[in-house]
Amino acid sequence: ATLHDYLKIGMTEETSIFEEESLFTKRIKTMIFVILLFVFIPFGSFLISKLFIFESWLKWTDHQSTVASAVIAVVLVHVIAAYFIVLALSSDDSRVLKKKATLNPVKL
Repeated sequence: ATLHDYLKIGMTEETSIFEEESLFTKRIKTMIFVILLFVFIPFGSFLISKLFIFESWLKWTDHQSTVASAVIAVVLVHVIAAYFIVLALSSDDSRVLKKKATLNPVKL
């Protein structure tokens, strides 16, 4: 038997301390990852597409390249938002709820 097994003894309504912490840290890491995506991907795509693709390679004017780069950045923001929604809806809450149900079954 491990320390984790000993800490689970007597737990009836909640999951163990380690499971709560790991779920919390997993969610925090996911949030930090998504925040970094929201910060760096749109700005980076705007600058790279404006400077290298539209102005240098395609020789567009400043106004044309700015508008086209902004459109690309907005599309990428929507893609990241959709990714975040998919992550939020497919979280591991069902696993935790099943574990709680087996630890504290409903008696009729």
